[in-house]
Amino acid sequence: MNIFTRSGADAPEQARPEPDMSGSWLSVPEAVAYCEAQGLSRNIKTIRRWAQRSHARPENAEVLVHEQDTGNGFRYVIEKTSLDRKIAQEIAFDAMRAAADRVADTPAPVQVEPDTPGQAGHAVEPQFAAEEAKTGADTPAQTQTEPEPSVRKLEVISRDEGFLRDQISQKDVQIAELNEQMRRKDDHISAMLERDKETNVLIHRLQDAMSRTLGVLGPDAQTHRLHEGDSAESDDRTDRV
Repeated sequence: MNIFTRSGADAPEQARPEPDMSGSWLSVPEAVAYCEAQGLSRNIKTIRRWAQRSHARPENAEVLVHEQDTGNGFRYVIEKTSLDRKIAQEIAFDAMRAAADRVADTPAPVQVEPDTPGQAGHAVEPQFAAEEAKTGADTPAQTQTEPEPSVRKLEVISRDEGFLRDQISQKDVQIAELNEQMRRKDDHISAMLERDKETNVLIHRLQDAMSRTLGVLGPDAQTHRLHEGDSAESDDRTDRV
């Protein structure tokens, strides 16, 4: 019997070997509960990402994972021993990150100037610096004295007086503007009255001129003639008597 071998593109694709399912395998929800019991808090999305990355890149697998057929699809199952290694790595990483955060939150040491020119500057621990600051604050030379109530009252009064002066100055300016507007209005009214008076005089003269030209007595002339007629009749009556 002849045996033929094929290589390259003609070689069949090598199937991924089936894992040994005899050990302890956990589903993703079971892996979340197992991590919580081991002191590592991770949600279901994080565990599923571990499984997806490990299944896609088995050469860099974080955990040993397998796709299990469920009839309607598949689910990831994770081998318990590999999950223990991943839990230990995550706990160590969290501890290192917490230590780094504590170091970052620690305040820098306070540098103080040396007492003598030849003495090198040295760092003072925060606790000792706080005690020195507290001791220095208790000394009479460094005690900050608050201003007396009378001084504060005078400062408030001076500020109020300045504010009132500004308000009064603004009011004076407004009153001066109003007085100027009233004076202008009075001048305007006086000019209007003067023009009305001149108009009346011109109209009266025009009426007199027209009356003399047309031979028509104006209202004043008619009134004057009536008065003269009444006087004549009264004189006649007196003579008759």
